[in-house]
Amino acid sequence: MFHLRNILVLLFLALSSATARLQVKRQSQVLNVPELRTNAARLAAGLSPLPPVRRNPTRVQEKRTRTSSSPGCEDHNQEYIKVYRKSSGNLIGYLKQDTVSGSIKAYGITSSKSSAMQITFSSTPSNPFDVSITGSGTYPYLGFAGNDLTSGSSNANALVATKHTNPNSAASTIGNSYSSSFSKSESSVWAYNTGTKELTPQWVNSNGNKAPTYLVYDPNGSGYVQITGDVAKFQSAHPAAYVVQFFVSTN
Repeated sequence: MFHLRNILVLLFLALSSATARLQVKRQSQVLNVPELRTNAARLAAGLSPLPPVRRNPTRVQEKRTRTSSSPGCEDHNQEYIKVYRKSSGNLIGYLKQDTVSGSIKAYGITSSKSSAMQITFSSTPSNPFDVSITGSGTYPYLGFAGNDLTSGSSNANALVATKHTNPNSAASTIGNSYSSSFSKSESSVWAYNTGTKELTPQWVNSNGNKAPTYLVYDPNGSGYVQITGDVAKFQSAHPAAYVVQFFVSTN
């Protein structure tokens, strides 16, 4: 009797072990079936739910913002003005650091970079701005001195160093490098094209209106750059004169 009970116990243990191995194998096979990898599918098949899976939360990296200048605004430091003849596109030279020799305290052109003027400015798309002259001293800004400019007149104003005037304001007696001949001047007359690098002036007449403004140069005349309101009239008085353009350059 004792021997028979031992045999039955051994048979039960062997059967339990085989059943457990079969269940593990079955579960392993079930887990490999794509259709039974969800809790809903397992419950429908009479299986227990999948154990919970712990997942680390995804860390979202904070975006870094980049500060950019306003559209159309550019900062320029210690750069040069190259002067081109408009009709041909030929380079004439650089705007000169020193004024024309003698009593004429206005700016001309040089072929040598070593004697060229250096300028600094921050352009704005909405308003004319100042252009600072490196080492200018008493009169720190590049501007023009003279009187009203109109179509039908050969009048011209000289390119000078001047003190500050407000944007879109008429000329004032504030002091400039050529005040012995032209007492009134303007500084905030400049506009800058960020695409072409062209620097253009806009003179304001005493009535507050914007005058027609053209850069001109007479190599046989005074030797300094001027602006006029009527190119044809100016050329009638100065036959060698021609229209020029200013372009900002780093070299």
